Amino acid sequence: MPISRECKYFLAIHFIIGLIFGLIFLFIPDFIYDLLDWEDRDPVAIRILGVAFIGLSSGSLIAAFEDEWKEIRATMEMEVVFLLLGIITLIFCHIFLEFPITAWFIDVIMIILLAGFLFFILKTRSNP
Repeated sequence: MPISRECKYFLAIHFIIGLIFGLIFLFIPDFIYDLLDWEDRDPVAIRILGVAFIGLSSGSLIAAFEDEWKEIRATMEMEVVFLLLGIITLIFCHIFLEFPITAWFIDVIMIILLAGFLFFILKTRSNP
């Protein structure tokens, strides 16, 4: 089954979002700490998270240049798992730890991305 143009655009947008956050986390972690009013500052952990964002979103860029769904299925499903676990972890942190309320904007971005990945996966499965 061919990949829709909308799905390719979504994958490109995901790459851009991941790249922006990844570069900020990697090169200017203090900006994120200050923006989120984050008290616990671990420059190594935040930079590793930045590299993870860049690496994962790069899979979306690669997938955007493919033509068939079977070529990107694993990437799409891996993103769903990553985003779902990330959202659950962040919500847990908001509830049980002293996690800054301003960090909710990251949760919202992840929820929107998760909804997009699920939309395209479910759309493809309903149109065999």
